[in-house]
Amino acid sequence: MTATPILETLAREFKTDPEHVRNALEMIDAGLSAPFIGRFRHALVGNLNESTVRRLALRRQEFEELDRRRGTILRLLERDESVPAAAMERIRTCMDRFELEDLFLPHRRPEPEVQLAMDRGLGGLADELTKAMPRDKSKGDDAETDASASDESGADDEASVDETLAESAAEAPESEDAAVEETPAEGAETKAEDAAPEHGDAESLESVADVLNPELARICQPYVSPDKGIHDESEALAGAMRILSDKLGRDPRVRGQLRRMLAKNGILSVRPMVEDSKAGRHRSLLKLKQPMRQLQGHRLLALRQAQKERVLTTRIHLDPKQALEKVRAALGKHTRPEFEGVLERVARRALERRLLPMLEEDIRLVLKERADAEALRFLSQHLRQMLLTPTLGRRMSVAGIDVNAKGDWSIVVVDEDGNVVSPEIKVEVGEKDAATLGAELVASLGEWSPGALALSNAKPARAAAGKLRAALAAGGVDVFPFVVTEAGLSSYANSELARKELGELAVPARMAVSLARRLQDPMNELLKVDPRHLGLGAEQGLVSKANVRRTFVEAIESCTAHVGCDVNRAPAHFLAHLPGLDREAAGRLVARREERPFTSRDELREEGLLTEAQWTSAVAFLRVYGSDEPLDRSNLHPEQYPVARRVLESAGASVQDGLGRPGNTKGLRGQDFDVDPDTWRTLTRELSFPGRDPRHRHHVPTLIPENTDPVMLTKDRILEGVVTNVASFGVFVDVGLAQDAMVHISEVSDRYVRDARELLSVGQIVRGKIVEAGGRLTLSLKNVPREPRPARGTRGVNRREGGGREGGGRG
Repeated sequence: MTATPILETLAREFKTDPEHVRNALEMIDAGLSAPFIGRFRHALVGNLNESTVRRLALRRQEFEELDRRRGTILRLLERDESVPAAAMERIRTCMDRFELEDLFLPHRRPEPEVQLAMDRGLGGLADELTKAMPRDKSKGDDAETDASASDESGADDEASVDETLAESAAEAPESEDAAVEETPAEGAETKAEDAAPEHGDAESLESVADVLNPELARICQPYVSPDKGIHDESEALAGAMRILSDKLGRDPRVRGQLRRMLAKNGILSVRPMVEDSKAGRHRSLLKLKQPMRQLQGHRLLALRQAQKERVLTTRIHLDPKQALEKVRAALGKHTRPEFEGVLERVARRALERRLLPMLEEDIRLVLKERADAEALRFLSQHLRQMLLTPTLGRRMSVAGIDVNAKGDWSIVVVDEDGNVVSPEIKVEVGEKDAATLGAELVASLGEWSPGALALSNAKPARAAAGKLRAALAAGGVDVFPFVVTEAGLSSYANSELARKELGELAVPARMAVSLARRLQDPMNELLKVDPRHLGLGAEQGLVSKANVRRTFVEAIESCTAHVGCDVNRAPAHFLAHLPGLDREAAGRLVARREERPFTSRDELREEGLLTEAQWTSAVAFLRVYGSDEPLDRSNLHPEQYPVARRVLESAGASVQDGLGRPGNTKGLRGQDFDVDPDTWRTLTRELSFPGRDPRHRHHVPTLIPENTDPVMLTKDRILEGVVTNVASFGVFVDVGLAQDAMVHISEVSDRYVRDARELLSVGQIVRGKIVEAGGRLTLSLKNVPREPRPARGTRGVNRREGGGREGGGRG
């Protein structure tokens, strides 16, 4: 059970009620999945969505780790009776990882030189140096006022460094110039006590010689004791200065103030490690010098990559005057003027040697974590964009074409269910003209008459696309060659799964089959490939493997839940990624349906196939089209069936007659059925379009002739095209010309986009207006009028035969 302080802290972070947090965490502990909680438990969790539930669970783990560290600290301090009860209480109530270590720091054993000075009795001298002068009542009142103001200032600084950096980054401009770098962080466990010790006695004595005035000498003289190793006043003063410096380095309040100052006012600068000519793509980073509050996650990733390649290193600066004032104030006010030089020297030494080096590590750790979060967010979004690539739509046979390095073609035809129906057809292209190739294609494919062709976006295939279109036109074949991603294609074709599925085919033929299936159902085919092999970006190498793996698992689970599947047709690898299920559960479902198909959702929890938690989490995403219960073919959860029936009855129709009729809930209100707005939207959508696939569908784009002169194209003309490649800086679109058109990232969307791969994927059909026709054709996807809506009869509304919008993940 989650502790109350953790619940209250999480509630503040996520701006919700502690009871909602408790409910969400209890459901997670019970084995329920985040997609189920976010979709079907709105009221219990305060409308937290799926991604928020995941973040909530992750933050709970971090606080539990903090609790374990707190327990270790408390066990150590309980053995020391000298630790004040107030200090123990502050540790028990602390919910910030850095502050917790700061609170523990004063109770740890000091470094040897400081301990030696204390053993020699120099602690009393240190106290005399910081003792306040006697004051009259008026000065005392002023001092109390100052102290009160200081306390209020300290209270204002209670925000954690994580929050300070996060808020500053959120307020920072989104431009490229606003972003700055980061360096690999050391562990947060390294604290001041682990710092390098003060410089040797010779240097210490030399450093105090110029501040040793007669009054100081008089104060230090009683502490001179050759028997204890203190031979003169300079040695006594040096020892006292070490003690004071160590005290400042361990002061939790000083450390907290400086850490927040670093986060808010620090300046991060870059120091090149190579010449400009050797910096390559990192050249723009070599002169960066930006405030910490303007650091952006995507720029931190770029700088981390540059550091990994040993192109540059980074430093964090803080105004020494501003910081020194805070440190000096911690030594006390109204001290004797004769001691001011010593105290300033102590404050400067503590700042430079004990505070800033260690606190900088904390800041770097926060920056690293923020960069990690940005990398994981991008990887998740890129994978999601790839998995949710539009489907072919109508169920039809498809011919996949793999193009080798010589330009020759390997063609395999699959039926509407993805089953191979033709042998491998090899076409040697060479110098053949379009008419010859067209005749050969007609002769080879005539028996199967595929409804579409699938071509990869690899370089050889892109070079062959124009020749293929010309051959199809010459042969009178009215079939469009769609482009699909080649990500992970070779990995799948050479995998154990491919050998099991397509063992009788050679590798080029397996690749052709996979291309055809990727056009029919991209998600189902891409799930056969390890996400690490999909080429999602260099960010994979900058983040821990465990975090990358967790992110991929969560993204896949979210996508499969978003689409759902037919439990009697979906393959095992698709079922295994559904919320609440795993390989073993998927295997049991497949084995059971091979004996006899499922006829209802209730059968899924019979015969020990699924546990109650698995059934509860997954059942809404497993559709049963042959069930006697019509609602089993929807994405509604069985617990929603009663309210669904009441809604349809209120509309004057039975479940059999009213389900699947758009507008069947017109005029009804969710509040009349005690249903919250989010659930009502889902409910009405499913009653109108039960089991509809939320993915978009492909349509045949209208491309311009290849022999069109780009110069003749007018600005702002609307063109259709197929995305052939996506990079961080933009996308390339095949509009029919020999050279692909370019869409810069600034022209991809009206809103700010950090990486084009988050919004577009290979194979998408887009509409863009011409920005510039001279040289490479450049397009803009912003403010482009929508294409006319096709006639209802051409959109494929048959749920079982009409395809992508209704069929869901078929397998």
